[in-house]
Amino acid sequence: AGRVTVAGRDTRSHPPRELADVVGVVGQDPRAGFVTDTVEDELAYGMEQLALPADTMRKRVEETLDVLGIAPLRDRAL
Repeated sequence: AGRVTVAGRDTRSHPPRELADVVGVVGQDPRAGFVTDTVEDELAYGMEQLALPADTMRKRVEETLDVLGIAPLRDRAL
């Protein structure tokens, strides 16, 4: 019995997407941590989990590809 709160939010009443800004998971095997097939889709995945609007995700994915200098890899398989 008990209660778990994260950053003042009760985990029973807040779904994972409402905790994602303060909670994360770091897996032990990086190759097992991917959930999509391409670089671009993997970049968008986290934002999808936060239920960001599609236009916001597209803009942020483009910015991330540019900042990291990996735009040519966008369609490459992970």
